[in-house]
Amino acid sequence: MKSPIDIVRGRIVDIDKHGIVTIKARYDDWPMLLKREYKECNIQMIDSRPLSDKQRRTCYKLIREISNYTGMGLDPTKEYMKLKFIAEDLQETADQMFSLSNAPMSLVCAFQRFLVRFILDWDIPCSFSLLDFVDDVQDYVYACLVSKKCCICGKPCDLHHVDHVGAGRDREEIIHEGMEVLPLCREHHSEVHVIGWLTFQKKHHLTRGVLLDKHLCKLYRLLNKIILMGRLTRDPELRRTGSGTAVTSFALAVDRDFKGQGGEKETDFIDVVAWRNTAEFVSKYFTKGRMAVVEGRLQIRDWKDKEGNNRRSAEVVADNVYFGDSNKDGGNRSGGGSYGGSYDNSYQQPSGDFSEIPDDDAGELPF
Repeated sequence: MKSPIDIVRGRIVDIDKHGIVTIKARYDDWPMLLKREYKECNIQMIDSRPLSDKQRRTCYKLIREISNYTGMGLDPTKEYMKLKFIAEDLQETADQMFSLSNAPMSLVCAFQRFLVRFILDWDIPCSFSLLDFVDDVQDYVYACLVSKKCCICGKPCDLHHVDHVGAGRDREEIIHEGMEVLPLCREHHSEVHVIGWLTFQKKHHLTRGVLLDKHLCKLYRLLNKIILMGRLTRDPELRRTGSGTAVTSFALAVDRDFKGQGGEKETDFIDVVAWRNTAEFVSKYFTKGRMAVVEGRLQIRDWKDKEGNNRRSAEVVADNVYFGDSNKDGGNRSGGGSYGGSYDNSYQQPSGDFSEIPDDDAGELPF
């Protein structure tokens, strides 16, 4: 059966200094080419270097660890893992079977990474460090983060932050997404603090950490999302840091959606801080009494008062601020912007249809 995906082989004929690659390929069925109106294609680069004995032995060593764990035997395990690799990673049919004796280097490297991920996903014990058997260290470290295994020894891991909060970054602006981390067990986590990052890198042949993305933040429960709707209790106070960064603070009166013992709804007064363009936007268009919707994250700050006592406060760092009513004067009138209807002093879940006013809009608001 012919694959539904057209595969055309070609050759690289030119690479310019800007990284633009020119590929020459022949497509025999040109009427079908015109009929299907192809406009885009995926290009798979094939490493033409000969396969080394070291890579072949590495694959067999990984397969042997899987075989010992499953009890399937070496040859059945090898064929099973090749079929699984083809079906899941290459998304090709089984007639594309390859041999470890003459397969392209790029294919064997991909198969090797697949074996490592399989061992991590199924928590298969190894008699050696997987870090010594990978060609793409970053891919391996990411896989360790997903499986929550130490990238050095394979034990359960904690996150080691290569980025430090105090390393030239404002503590109030720190978010986990985008930070550089490594998955390390308690033992290696302690080691990196004792011998230092550079020495640790050199000892374990690491180049750098992996940047936390949304998937990893969710996996490690690092996501911190808050949505509030309430009225400003005071006019926003715009300030600037020593480097000129705009920051503003204000408080929202947010009604609870249930009544207290006295039969009346209670109100929480929540401090909010906004930075940069969001700060300038809030200070320009919002005043005391105006209804606002705030999307952001909860932040806990430790500080000392004038008497030197330790204090702790909670505030919301605003990522986005929207209008909760449709009137510039912020009076308690009908209309809720994209919420629709009138504000009835109860929290409503945002519909996601808010439109933020551009920061460079110097004119009147468009409603």
